[in-house]
Amino acid sequence: MRWDELFDDLAGQARATEQDELRGWLHERSREELGGAGLAERLRAAGTRPVDLDLVDGEHLHGTLLAVGDRWLSVRSVLDDVVVTETAVARLRFVAGADPAPWTGAAVSLDLPL
Repeated sequence: MRWDELFDDLAGQARATEQDELRGWLHERSREELGGAGLAERLRAAGTRPVDLDLVDGEHLHGTLLAVGDRWLSVRSVLDDVVVTETAVARLRFVAGADPAPWTGAAVSLDLPL
């Protein structure tokens, strides 16, 4: 009788270990999928809203996010509309307190050398 209890206990431990491993795998997979979202996907999800950009060349740009392509974004600043490649962005911050407006059109694609 004690052997049956031992084997039942071992089988229960094995099931619990399998479930823990599956939960860990699912958690890691979810993190990978979320982490795989690039800058363009995240910006499209944010809608049209005011942003502050720090560029890798030290320049600073403040304006409204207008459009997002595969590897670029367009910002309307006080002076002009500017197209910035994704690789030129060192840091992007959304302006606090500004409500995003929904995108009014589909994403645009430009064939720009980076």
